[in-house]
Amino acid sequence: MYFKYGLIIVGAIVIQGLLTYFQVKDYRNNVSEIRKKGRLFIGQTRGKIKAGSIVLMAVDDDGFINEAKSMTGITVFHRFRRVDDLIGKNIFESDQWLHAVKDKQMVKAISKGIEAMNKSISQDYEDKDSE
Repeated sequence: MYFKYGLIIVGAIVIQGLLTYFQVKDYRNNVSEIRKKGRLFIGQTRGKIKAGSIVLMAVDDDGFINEAKSMTGITVFHRFRRVDDLIGKNIFESDQWLHAVKDKQMVKAISKGIEAMNKSISQDYEDKDSE
């Protein structure tokens, strides 16, 4: 009896490990694909009870989003999906269009990605000034 339960638990752990492996592989493939299309920025929010969200954005030198993909969910079954609504938007004008995004977790993730991008850009300028 206990052997059966143990076998079921071990099987579930193995299946979750495999699904996690494929999700990480999907993440890496999407990151490398988006990196080819512009400067990569990643924003993420972690959900404790709610679904978390990861947003990958490729941004050109003028701040326009060339490519955007997001993954929102709490299970290992979720994959990245293209977000056509973000493509062509300028991240420097995000206060004008960010309120139109319906998914609150995605809004937080986009905001964090833009915040990280602003830090990166300001650090690049500081590095150039110090040279």
